Amino acid sequence: MGKITLLLQGSPPREIPLDKPRISIGRRSRNDIRIDDQAVSGEHAILLRVGDDAVLEDLDSTNGTRVNGQPVKKHFLQDGDVVEVASHRFVYHASPLEPALPPAVPVLEVASGNNAGRRTLLNKAITVIGGIGEPGLLILRRGRDYVLVSEPGSRGVIINGGAMPPEGWRLGHGDRIQLTGADLHFLHPAS
Repeated sequence: MGKITLLLQGSPPREIPLDKPRISIGRRSRNDIRIDDQAVSGEHAILLRVGDDAVLEDLDSTNGTRVNGQPVKKHFLQDGDVVEVASHRFVYHASPLEPALPPAVPVLEVASGNNAGRRTLLNKAITVIGGIGEPGLLILRRGRDYVLVSEPGSRGVIINGGAMPPEGWRLGHGDRIQLTGADLHFLHPAS
């Protein structure tokens, strides 16, 4: 939902949310935005809300309506547009977009042993599982997917109770990875 900031002559700036489907502008008292000025028609213009956007429509007013200095009959408003009704102005502010949530970063959680509960963020393109100098596993980030592959020489990897396929395994939330001395869970609610 957008809003407008009224900059009426002789009045302090005032913000009005566009919380109705139709907002009328004019000199008459029944208008949603009343401008007491003889240069403003009784029913001068309307703002129509279309989803999160707004359309301004001049209602064949005597002195017309301008957007960014240009006369308009009907205009799809853009963020920052300045609307002029006689010598009065208002500025349209588009709806701020909801901040995008950061993509969920999956974790590998140790399920048993001394390190039970320990989590490793899988925020790199390649995450190595295993000890230094010994064959281990790799978790590869491929776009939105996380694929478990074994390095040459690693053995005995169990995925969800079965042997890991030689081509690797596309991980899904809750997958259990068992290898010698480790029991791990892949946690990624967005997968």
